Amino acid sequence: MLKKEQIGARQFSILVLLFTIGTAIIISPHLTTTYAKQDGWISAILGTVMGISLVWVYSSLGKYFMEKTLVELIQVTLGKWIGSVFSLSFVAFLIVLASLVLMNIGHFISSWILVRTPVIAIEFMFVGLAIIGTRLGLEVLARATEVLLPFFMVLFIVFTLGLLPQIDFDNVKPVLENGFIPIWKSSVGFTIFTFGELVVFLMILPYVTKSFKSPFQKMRQSFLSGALFGSIIIFILVLLSLLVLGPKASEFNTYPAYTLATKIDLAGFFQRIEVIMAGIWFISIFVKFTTLLLTASTGLGQIFMWKEHKFTIIPIGMLTVPLSLWLSPNVAIYYTTVAYWMGIFTVIFMLLPILIVAIAWVRMRFLNSKGN
Repeated sequence: MLKKEQIGARQFSILVLLFTIGTAIIISPHLTTTYAKQDGWISAILGTVMGISLVWVYSSLGKYFMEKTLVELIQVTLGKWIGSVFSLSFVAFLIVLASLVLMNIGHFISSWILVRTPVIAIEFMFVGLAIIGTRLGLEVLARATEVLLPFFMVLFIVFTLGLLPQIDFDNVKPVLENGFIPIWKSSVGFTIFTFGELVVFLMILPYVTKSFKSPFQKMRQSFLSGALFGSIIIFILVLLSLLVLGPKASEFNTYPAYTLATKIDLAGFFQRIEVIMAGIWFISIFVKFTTLLLTASTGLGQIFMWKEHKFTIIPIGMLTVPLSLWLSPNVAIYYTTVAYWMGIFTVIFMLLPILIVAIAWVRMRFLNSKGN
């Protein structure tokens, strides 16, 4: 990513939308029903409210990121050495997150679509495509999202309409059977895994075009609208999962959204079209993985002050394959161990921008009081 690269506010909004959906479109039914059971849809609503509030905070901090990325601001605020430690930790977080995204797509395809294909082969093919896309730069990625979004929406609409005859409202009754605490627990997990990762876009804000009368307000509107529409799609999926599969199947099924697609049967003719869900997920996962790869490469380039950083894209991309297999050799380990620790690290790094801006504000006040 170079300073001369610019993307429009609409492109930024679409990028946020597809990134928000990302892996959440597959794991959200499981996240929301783990504690809340049939009230998972309420958890999704509450989690969305908290998540949009978090995005509002990020967009409010955006005035500090209009010219500098999060990595650059960390180094300016904390100094070269301490700042580099925090910046490298953030880049490492992005690489680990990309590895787990890759793990999700690898295990999903090898378990449900290409059953006899080794996970590592699937991951290498996916990473190869992502590396090509990433090396083309942010502008090309942003334009690609504009092309991919209509296909995504058509597939999602067909998917939703095909499930309407299968809906059973008894699956979400009784409401609030277990009280509010389980709903709160599920909503917190939903917020962290769906919205916490949007901190990555503080690496992209400087590249959003400023050719507007109020660039900050336009950026905030794009950020919020992308996250909101993405969360609405996820909520619809959670609700459909509960209404069609029921709370138990949504909780214990590894990929409930894919199982939903197998339920589509219109007049005994329009059926077995679960590839629709695979297509939906592949689009959102590709955008998410490519964005993480691009921002990790950009962050490394800014830490070491390289004029050109694209040479790091291939090594970072290749690193995610063995890292994904080492961190999470199977889905069970991901849900029982890795997801827990990634949740903790996500909370830490989603609060990092707030801490950095607070430190910068205190330093500025201190310098002003000294007459500097």
